[in-house]
Amino acid sequence: MQPVQRPHPPLWYGVRSPETTIWTASNDANIVTLQPAQEARDITDRYRAEWQKLGKPASELPLLGVARHIVLAENDDEAKHAAQRAYQPWRKHLELLWKQHGVPFRLTMFPLEFDELQDAGGAFAGTAEGARAYIEGQMEMSGANYFVCDISFGDLTPAEAMRTVQLLVREVLPAFPDRAGAAALG
Repeated sequence: MQPVQRPHPPLWYGVRSPETTIWTASNDANIVTLQPAQEARDITDRYRAEWQKLGKPASELPLLGVARHIVLAENDDEAKHAAQRAYQPWRKHLELLWKQHGVPFRLTMFPLEFDELQDAGGAFAGTAEGARAYIEGQMEMSGANYFVCDISFGDLTPAEAMRTVQLLVREVLPAFPDRAGAAALG
């Protein structure tokens, strides 16, 4: 038997359905989902119910996260152009192995175009002001207590990703003072 690292690093588990929360809650695992906000709400509500059923204190609830593509710029057009351009190669590579093995692509939360993903609530490209409203809405609708910003995908340049980071730090995170420690940039 292999020794377990002490202290044990936090467990993270990617989830797609509420049923997964039975195992994750019993193992004190943090979760993250790519599911749309309403489906994520079903997951976070179920996690909290499983946590309570196990008699665990609410104050020790693990992180329940949603992950979203985020691209910020000084104006909406610049951000949307970068996101649309970057999403194309990212989406193509995501589907590559499925196609190579003749398996139908099942990650339906990722449409062919970035605009469709944004319209469905699965991403945001725009200004910091718009991002604040988007993140607040996603957190409220999903019941998440953690928000993961996927800021580097596809062919976004390092400068474009850093622009997003700088705007997030300077203009978005201060709007969430109680949650500033519960955000991740990916």
